[in-house]
Amino acid sequence: MRWLALVLAVALGAGGCAPRGADSGEYLFLFVWEVNNRAVRGAPVALDGEPGAEFDPGQRTVRVARREELPGAGARALVLHRADSLDLTLASRAFPIYRLPARVPVDSPLRRPGRVLDRSGRPLALSNVVDEATRLLPGPLAVKAIEEDGTAVLGWGEEEFRLAPGGGWALALARGRSGDVAVIGNGPGWEGSVREHLHRGDALTVLRVYNHGWWPRERVTLAAGS
Repeated sequence: MRWLALVLAVALGAGGCAPRGADSGEYLFLFVWEVNNRAVRGAPVALDGEPGAEFDPGQRTVRVARREELPGAGARALVLHRADSLDLTLASRAFPIYRLPARVPVDSPLRRPGRVLDRSGRPLALSNVVDEATRLLPGPLAVKAIEEDGTAVLGWGEEEFRLAPGGGWALALARGRSGDVAVIGNGPGWEGSVREHLHRGDALTVLRVYNHGWWPRERVTLAAGS
């Protein structure tokens, strides 16, 4: 399954992100990727509408769905948060940051309309397909400081870490029948721990943060018709 490969992949290089000095036309681009195994109500599901912002890592461009997501003059950073469940992208949204420290509400509720289908493929209902109870996030992402070389000082839950341009960070959270949430750090035994929780049928969320370094503002554009 493609989504399982995404969950287990721990190669964290952002690639092609040599640090540069910030100037008035640049901001730091941080990509937050949330991958869940049970964040959709019912399956299979047909989603309505578009997830939001589009990130093209090959072209190194972002197209946002709303004008307020564009980084304006004075933006220090842009955080792009994408939330997936299995092979479905539920949401993709951008958060410009103008003052530090900042708390980025990547843990705020998602809403995506969709249709739960029967065995013949006919729609049964139209609802918000996101099951918030299975999104296991340790609160908002804290962007505490940005250094001149593009290194970001970040915090998430009880974790605090420094992320240089081209680097990445990962964390997994799992909840089983007891209701307790286990935190799985990105270290030795990562893959085995994640597979064990998946085998038991636990709810699982994998979180990644990538630092793509300094970007010129013109790389982020507004989608046509927005």
